[in-house]
Amino acid sequence: MSMITAKAHTPGPFVSPLAMLYTSTVTRVITEFEREKRGIFKPAKKLGPQCLPYKRTKDLIRKVDAATSVDNPPTLDQMAERYDVSERTIRRVLSKNLQSDLLKKTKTHALSNKQAQQRLDRGPRFLKLLGGDRWKYVVSFDEFWLSMNDCGGIRDCYYRKKGKPVPESRTKKWKQKFPKKVMCAAGVSYRGPTSIYFVPPTSKVDSAFFLNNIVKPIVEKDIPRLYPGEEHKVILHFDSASSHTTPAVYSYLKSKKVKYIGKEDWMANSPDLSPMDFGPNGIFKKSMFKKKPKGIPGLQRAARQVWKEFPLSVCRNVMKSWKGRVIQMVDAKGFQIENSKK
Repeated sequence: MSMITAKAHTPGPFVSPLAMLYTSTVTRVITEFEREKRGIFKPAKKLGPQCLPYKRTKDLIRKVDAATSVDNPPTLDQMAERYDVSERTIRRVLSKNLQSDLLKKTKTHALSNKQAQQRLDRGPRFLKLLGGDRWKYVVSFDEFWLSMNDCGGIRDCYYRKKGKPVPESRTKKWKQKFPKKVMCAAGVSYRGPTSIYFVPPTSKVDSAFFLNNIVKPIVEKDIPRLYPGEEHKVILHFDSASSHTTPAVYSYLKSKKVKYIGKEDWMANSPDLSPMDFGPNGIFKKSMFKKKPKGIPGLQRAARQVWKEFPLSVCRNVMKSWKGRVIQMVDAKGFQIENSKK
């Protein structure tokens, strides 16, 4: 930009004020003057509220600090209503005065102090069972429910473009209150997944059913397929449900010379430590999300297909992380570990 200069009419160091003006400034002033002559006036500058009392007082900061230092703190809108200020003021107190962030709690399973102590007592002993490369020979399996609500591909969100109507079908998501479902049983190992087994809707998973329809097929079919020539090294792991830990189940495993992790060595109430729960179960259901089966037979066919294609890499990563999770649990004095993984 150029500057307008003016010759001085008097000798000496005097400099005309016009010498300090930019041409853009002069042009703007002339334009505004011409608009005013035509009756077009520049609107008055709008100022925000002035001289309002300061909201973030020491008393408010103290109250917010006390309210957010408990196990079950109030929400932002609850504090705003309680202290008669806006949510924005509460946010500023948290960020600028208290240097505090609002985070969501992690959803975990419930644990009593007694259950946590049991986990803590058994954790070191369980780590010894996985010592060396023995964890590579563990086959861990469990039952889980699979329902029609796990399929169908209805996502939680939709997009609305400006000026274009959105079909009503995109704006809502629903779930059946009592969906058709089937109980499945499957397992993982460092060598890959076992087959997937289904419990007929009319059957009850008692000790006899668990032994004949789940344990025996895994021992007689899956283990020889996954560990050919090394069956004697395999260790079975399953939870401590009453139908799993009967003398009939243990007697069969001993007769087949199959090693297993007994209920006295496993940490009960531990979905965060069970490989099927903290790994494959959720990944499997995410893969089932895109399927659209019809009826229980269609649901079972889709489940077989998805489980058959379950990645070996996922199985190995899950088994590799097992010991680390148990160590984290011991460090957490037996309590949940999911909240420490953020």
